Amino acid sequence: MKIIGVTGGSGSGKTTLLNRFALSGAATADCDDIYHRLAEHSYPMLRELELAFPSAFENGKLNRKTLGNIVFNDGSRLRTLNSIAWKYVDEEVNLLIESTANSILVLDAIELIESGMSAWCAATIAVTAPIKARIARLLKREAITAEYALARINAQKSNEWFSDNCDYTLENNGTEDEFAVKCDALIAELYSTLT
Repeated sequence: MKIIGVTGGSGSGKTTLLNRFALSGAATADCDDIYHRLAEHSYPMLRELELAFPSAFENGKLNRKTLGNIVFNDGSRLRTLNSIAWKYVDEEVNLLIESTANSILVLDAIELIESGMSAWCAATIAVTAPIKARIARLLKREAITAEYALARINAQKSNEWFSDNCDYTLENNGTEDEFAVKCDALIAELYSTLT
């Protein structure tokens, strides 16, 4: 199996690229989705999060927006969250790798580099986009304020950092159709070199 890693900041267009890979026949995994599922059902992870962030829990349930308000304004608290969450996400991804029969698996992970998952990848792709466009996309898909969206973006690595640490960069600075064409061209290039 060949693993391709996709990374970039929130609202950059990683999910669009992941969906284009899925249409091409690749197996895909979105680490954000894995984290959100674990944040609902993984008692061990929730227990660790509650010990680290007790004010983010209401009646025993994690309030992700409250947690976001805590960590997006404090780098050390964000590192604490990532050290807890990625341990469990990593376990789930390893299980997925073991159970996937497909010859190509594409991982979408904002912490692809920091978590060490990039070491598993035959190729890594940074998806970048202007901050204004990223904020607009986040507001369209989530019930959050522009201030919350900007705080999330500012807590993440820069577009340049993602580009500098990946093999390829896809800049999402046009229409959805234009970006889809860019995605398909890169997918075709990767398939010709990896298979």
